Amino acid sequence: LIAGDYHVDLHKQPMTYLVSADLTQIDLAQHSTSIPACRNQSPEGTASSSFNLMGKTGDPSSLQGTGWINATGTRLVDIPLLTRVLQGMLGALADRLGVSVVRSAQITSITGQWHLADQRLVTEDLRLAGTSGTEPMAIYVKGSVGLDKTLDLTIEPELSDQLVLESPSTSSLSGALLKAMGGLERLRRMVGRHRIVGTLDKPEYKFEVSLQELLNQTFPALF
Repeated sequence: LIAGDYHVDLHKQPMTYLVSADLTQIDLAQHSTSIPACRNQSPEGTASSSFNLMGKTGDPSSLQGTGWINATGTRLVDIPLLTRVLQGMLGALADRLGVSVVRSAQITSITGQWHLADQRLVTEDLRLAGTSGTEPMAIYVKGSVGLDKTLDLTIEPELSDQLVLESPSTSSLSGALLKAMGGLERLRRMVGRHRIVGTLDKPEYKFEVSLQELLNQTFPALF
């Protein structure tokens, strides 16, 4: 199920603890089925992780830590606890672009570092990569998740040229025009950029720029 090394230090005066772990292999399928509340999720593949956690017993506000994760496999969008957020994020992107295949995108790798302080888990470089239909896509995540389940995340998808050009939202502009005027790269970066707030149970998705505003900024002479 999980292979690796871990170390735990407990101190009575004051009551503090330190947990360090280097996990070289985590079987995602077995791990998800071993948790009763997560048995409906079905990620498959392996992950590795390393982390350090320290704090005072009975005092969540004192918890601090750092770590990283690297996971590869299939259906990683079904990772326990984040299922609702990740599936909702893909759904929001699909609606924004008008490309339904994005809703069922396959996430095949997750990499990133994190740190925990002030009761928030923070990342600056979480990357989700996979495919939407036959097209590659990646999603970059920055921000934090609170121990109280609150969300404050910025999402920036990296879409392929083809996905942008096939989107009904932008297909009225020809690929030749986009490339000639240097707008394609900006559309790829900004068309799906949004924030996720709310909670893990009820995430809310807010796009930073409306499609019309984005077109106005990218092609001021045309719009």
